Amino acid sequence: MSGALLTELYPVSPTSLPAGWELRSLGELVTDARSGFSSGSYNSDGVGIPHLRPMNIDRSGCVSLNQIKYVAADASSLRLQPGDIIFNNTNSREHVGKSAVFDLVDAEWGFSNHITRLRLQQGLLPQFVAYQLLYLWECGYFRFHAKQHVNQASISTSTLTNRVPLLVAPPSEQQDLIDRIERNWSVLDSIAMAVDGARSRLGRFEDQTILDAIGGRLVPTEAELAAARSGTYISGSELLKNINDRAAAQAGALFNAKPRRSYKRSIADVSTSNASGLPDGWAQARVDEVGLVTLGKKREPRSHSGPYMRPYLRVANVYEDRIDVSDVLEMNFPPQDYMTYRLEHGDILLNEGQSPELVGRPAMYRGELPGGCFQMTLLRFRAHPGVSATFALLVFRAYLRTGRFREAARWSTNIAHLSTQRFAALPFPLPPLEEQERIVEEATRRLHAAENLSQVLSAIGDRVLLARQASLRAVFPGAVVEGAVPVVGEEADQSKSSPAGRRTARRSRAGGRNSTRVDLLKALADAETALRPEELFDASGYSEELIDEFYSDLRRHIYTGTVTEVRDAQGEPFINLAERQ
Repeated sequence: MSGALLTELYPVSPTSLPAGWELRSLGELVTDARSGFSSGSYNSDGVGIPHLRPMNIDRSGCVSLNQIKYVAADASSLRLQPGDIIFNNTNSREHVGKSAVFDLVDAEWGFSNHITRLRLQQGLLPQFVAYQLLYLWECGYFRFHAKQHVNQASISTSTLTNRVPLLVAPPSEQQDLIDRIERNWSVLDSIAMAVDGARSRLGRFEDQTILDAIGGRLVPTEAELAAARSGTYISGSELLKNINDRAAAQAGALFNAKPRRSYKRSIADVSTSNASGLPDGWAQARVDEVGLVTLGKKREPRSHSGPYMRPYLRVANVYEDRIDVSDVLEMNFPPQDYMTYRLEHGDILLNEGQSPELVGRPAMYRGELPGGCFQMTLLRFRAHPGVSATFALLVFRAYLRTGRFREAARWSTNIAHLSTQRFAALPFPLPPLEEQERIVEEATRRLHAAENLSQVLSAIGDRVLLARQASLRAVFPGAVVEGAVPVVGEEADQSKSSPAGRRTARRSRAGGRNSTRVDLLKALADAETALRPEELFDASGYSEELIDEFYSDLRRHIYTGTVTEVRDAQGEPFINLAERQ
């Protein structure tokens, strides 16, 4: 054994154990403990073998088959077998330590280097050990003892096997404890399944609301209302002609330039016919006909400082229908640049470069960052008069959810780019303005109701987790040690924890992503060679929950020319320092 057992914040008192129970190190009870393997090439198409990652261990101690990735079978000989315990060894501090029993028998399964595989000696039931590890995670034990690495935390194999205590009970009592937990959890499982089912239906409701909104199925169309009252209305094609005429006139007056070719389309080209599958009275436009599309400012060394420093938004700040300003950087924006890149209420920002599933992710700027601008990793859409910005946001959310942006993007190194030109050329369904406003009102009402229900479901989910923790505390023998901090949501439920527990929670958060980051350039320099993207991901200290920010930083270095992407003879991508080329 290397070092004493880590008993601080251990939730069981070793002096209160029943007869026949004892406290041992985990390493004394396993025949094998080892972490898995990383792979620089993976896919979601079922090619190769499935590769379990931390996100495939859920918070209730089960294997989740959501977002399964596949890797080449010859990437490693390491495999999982039924009865193995999988332990999440590296993650954010709140998530490190999640554990489950692997019980799948339908295929060969590999596992990530962020997972430790444990194989037990005879006489120990896997579920008995897994429930203990889950108990330690839920009490905050692993969060307290994890080693912080800038923006992620870890429990090494050595620490796990040599210093983590584990209760050992007679086999019959192990099974009795498992049965008691599972009787309690069967009720909670039914509640959790109902919540998951409701969330799934709610997600489909949101999808359908957004698709119906841009397909003319949410409210009566202007054409239908006009026909009912034997009246007239300004159709989408007339609206588009007015927008194009206004834009052409402004272009000629300001720049003495010829109108764009798209302005020359005849009214017949954008008629209200159903040839394009649009409702009567709608027109098929291009994105750049209904708004101004602008790519953000490139971040380069000369902009890192200067007399006109201003905050700016980047990919890490723009989520679907939400802008997060908790982590904002600054760049020098001289007056002329500021006039080009300043944000106005109603601007829509979209991820220009992102993972393929998230490219084009849109949100509306509503004044969250006064005086703010935006960076080259984002596109800005500013709606022309006659086009509702909120309706445009619905269109772009639909394109994100249906994969339209993914199809339009160009991929490189697992990063998809939605360039200005490709985004500008996408079709845009244009209803009459009054119909746009009615669609927005109804869609907003439905989506707000869905958000309220989602918050209720999240609260129920948190209560289920608390009930699971309470059932574990009730089943394992020994007094609960004062100061243990249960995990609920992303952080501890501190309202019921002791002062020592609250200090622990503060200490945990202090090591979050606001700490000094290991820059990608340093990781590459330390490696002294080109790295695959996933190798660089691991070397630079990111957790899997921060993969979006990793690619954001990687794009920044590619844009500024400090790193380059190269490919070997097989076409596999590698990242290298530009100065090495």
